[in-house]
Amino acid sequence: NFLTEIVAERFATTRMTAERQIGKYLITDIIGRGGFSIVYKGLHRRLNMPVAIKMLNHDMAMDKEFVSNFQKEAITIAQFNHDNIIKVYDVEALYQTMFIVMENVDGCTLRQIMNDRGKLAPEQVIHYLQQVCAGLHYAHQRSIIHQDIKPGNLFILPDGRLKILDFGLAKLLDRSENEQAGTTIGTVAYMSPEQVSGEEADIRSDIWSVGVMLYEMLTGAPPFT
Repeated sequence: NFLTEIVAERFATTRMTAERQIGKYLITDIIGRGGFSIVYKGLHRRLNMPVAIKMLNHDMAMDKEFVSNFQKEAITIAQFNHDNIIKVYDVEALYQTMFIVMENVDGCTLRQIMNDRGKLAPEQVIHYLQQVCAGLHYAHQRSIIHQDIKPGNLFILPDGRLKILDFGLAKLLDRSENEQAGTTIGTVAYMSPEQVSGEEADIRSDIWSVGVMLYEMLTGAPPFT
């Protein structure tokens, strides 16, 4: 946590120093913070292309087994090409942590929409649900499960299109049982029973999370608190 805060403080400076350069990318501003990471706005220096850059917290990035698995999975995720999945461009290692470089999009999260409106109209729920399922089906066909489907990880563009975020913390289905045991990633209210108990997750874990989210969109409250 101490190392994460030191690096975050460096990026918070208003000066465009070399310390804000992550490979081919320049960090320009902070977007937000989560349990696993800090997300920044960035710019590809040569192409002048806006990107989002996610910095993993050091307690995860300094776990050698996690980093090894993360790098393998990032290669798979970077090959994804689907309208409902945020595009991952690159992965960089610097300052004893990992940076995921992603597509930068305008809009807001489904969580923000739900906070503003409470219950959503059924036709709107169906519109979002179809897009979530389309993106997950694409990933599941390629042996990747998300593990943290929730309103905060679904981004709604101004035209109503939906993008699934945070595939950077997903995992391959063919990882061995020993590698998966005891690894719990997710958000408690949306986690499947097997994730809560530290057992092996599969595509049904993502489907459970979608079901919880569907319930909340229609009723205004999650089924389990």
